[in-house]
Amino acid sequence: TSAWYQFELSSSEFDAFLILRDASQAVLMENDDGLGGTNSSAMIELSAEQSIQIQVCALHGDRGKFTLSAQANPDADAIKQWQIDQALFMDGRLVDLYNLDQAADAITFAKQALELRIQAFGGDHIAVANSYGNLGTMQMDIDDFAGAYHSLDQALKLTRANMPANDLMLATPLFNFATLLDLQGKLDEAASAYA
Repeated sequence: TSAWYQFELSSSEFDAFLILRDASQAVLMENDDGLGGTNSSAMIELSAEQSIQIQVCALHGDRGKFTLSAQANPDADAIKQWQIDQALFMDGRLVDLYNLDQAADAITFAKQALELRIQAFGGDHIAVANSYGNLGTMQMDIDDFAGAYHSLDQALKLTRANMPANDLMLATPLFNFATLLDLQGKLDEAASAYA
């Protein structure tokens, strides 16, 4: 079995940054300012046999007193809100990397945002469609056409399932999917995507 845990790091003396690592020191989760202001918060689902290391960091080389708290099994609303907030944070990171022409690195954040939105909303929500669109755009940029096809197709299907047929929200997934098909020389299929 597994359980959710919430960790909160606060300090009035430094900008708190929280990192959760697994037994091999790989980063599982990191957070800066997720608790508001300069304090951090992270939630993670762990199995009973899983151990983690909690790393307390002070940005800008500062030092000082801090409070670290942990809570097992936070309520479902708190978990969902954290997942939504974390997905938005991941979106910001992927946009920053994409704007620096680092689409390959941005894909990691796009996948994390997608997974968080699936956990928060279920797989058929419009927010999930937007995450598939972001991921597909990054995949198309690095010529991962098979991955982009799957992601952009999912974005289009979910948007069509959630929005009226003439809604403007369909424009972006239609354009992205048709652009992918056009890049692959599939002009007939691209034209039919608009139908």
